[in-house]
Amino acid sequence: MIREKIGTKENIVNLFSHPNNCSNVCYLPWTLEQTVKHYISQSIQRDGYNTTSLTITVSGNDVFLESDGETFSGEYLKNLIKFLEIGLLGFDLSIKRNNVKKWKANWRFLLPLGISIFNHKTIEMMDFPPVSLVLEKQDYLNSKTSDRWSELLLLNGADKIDLEKFESILDIVPIAAPAGDGAILDQEGVYNGDFDGYTLSLLDFFSKTSDPLIGKPLVAFGAPIRQWLKRKYGLSLNVLTVGTFKLDNNRTISTIGSNHPAFIFYAGHKFICEPDKDKLNFELAFKVMQQDLIVAQWQVEMGSKPASDPKAVLAKCKTNWANRPSEIEDLVNRQVYGKTITRELQEYARSLATETDFKFNEKFLQEIEKNAPLELLKRDW
Repeated sequence: MIREKIGTKENIVNLFSHPNNCSNVCYLPWTLEQTVKHYISQSIQRDGYNTTSLTITVSGNDVFLESDGETFSGEYLKNLIKFLEIGLLGFDLSIKRNNVKKWKANWRFLLPLGISIFNHKTIEMMDFPPVSLVLEKQDYLNSKTSDRWSELLLLNGADKIDLEKFESILDIVPIAAPAGDGAILDQEGVYNGDFDGYTLSLLDFFSKTSDPLIGKPLVAFGAPIRQWLKRKYGLSLNVLTVGTFKLDNNRTISTIGSNHPAFIFYAGHKFICEPDKDKLNFELAFKVMQQDLIVAQWQVEMGSKPASDPKAVLAKCKTNWANRPSEIEDLVNRQVYGKTITRELQEYARSLATETDFKFNEKFLQEIEKNAPLELLKRDW
């Protein structure tokens, strides 16, 4: 039997954002014990362990985790407690921002609760979590864009049983905000260093492998993440470029620049008034989808063998997706437009797949990503 203190009641309330969604009416009236068990059970299950004997109890001012001892190892419990300790740093930094009037009334503190924290294969680095995850869903991976990316991972060889081990998300700020508030967070300077201590600690925690010098591969989703990596490590990444950087402990992490998973929804609806807007939108969505598929394959292959040469793996992935227009057009149809595309557009997709250069080249894509109004990205991940 294992009985371990995981924190004081005050700290656990803050770390698990309890109550998740209560004002004078509770959308989901869970107790603290129910809330903590829910998220810890999600993590344990996604790490591949059984949760049948897990119990959370409050005794006085302390919160305890109890198990029969066969559910998970003592090493796992140490990692869980370490994760919560890093979370306290994030909470303290959030309080500091609030104390200097740099916290918005509609923001919530939120850790990446419920994800795989021990046996995960890759790190998905993003900017911030949408507040619906804590107010409504209580699941960090329950979103349309996460579902979209899951499909790309499966298409590229991820085992369905291990799928969620590829989806450990590290947001560089622990701020749950309305999905369209990306530009506001950027204007408020939240990515400029206030949370670096938290983010770097979490990156060190998430990137560990059995080899102390090799880290788990990282996908840099979106411009804010690529800018953060450049500021911290001097690493210049565009979409479909790879690189490596070292943590202070000399652990090397391979990374790839990627579109944000929601970017394709904007790209596929960018043109509104042009006479040939359908073709223009389809061409742009096709290009972005092809990029995303290449990134997803890189993520799967590097996650399976993190010591691989990231450039060689990227070259292989580009070759693999160079001439597969039927699959790409089907994905664009289902994920972006949700309807059957015309024969004319099908033929157009096939012609795109054989061109050496798209009308919308990489520089053009970088510009529209930079200038895309984030409230139009339809972000609900």
